[in-house]
Amino acid sequence: MPEIYDPQKNTFIKKPEAKVCITCGQPILESVKPMSNEMNHYVNPITGNIVTINSAKDMLEIQGVKLYRATGKDSETGKWVSSLIPKVAPEPAKPAVTK
Repeated sequence: MPEIYDPQKNTFIKKPEAKVCITCGQPILESVKPMSNEMNHYVNPITGNIVTINSAKDMLEIQGVKLYRATGKDSETGKWVSSLIPKVAPEPAKPAVTK
C-alpha cells in the first residue's frame, strides 16, 4: 500500500507549541516564563482537580483560583491531598428569635 505524502509531517520545520493556561484554557504569551525549576502537584480545593505546575510555593493564585501544593497521597483512594488547604469553620447557629 503506497504511503501518502504529507508535507506537514515530513518537514523539518515544526509548528511552535501553543501553550494554554491550565485554569481557563486561554493561550499564554511566549513572554511568560516559568516560575521555578521545581515541578509540584497542586490541588484545586473547589473541584478537586490536580494540576502539575513549575513552582515551589505552597499556595498559588492563578486568575483568582487558589491552588494548594499537594503534600501526599490518600492511602484509601490514592488521590493527591493537601494539608495546606485551610479548614473552614462552620458558622455558629443563630439563636432563635423569641417574642
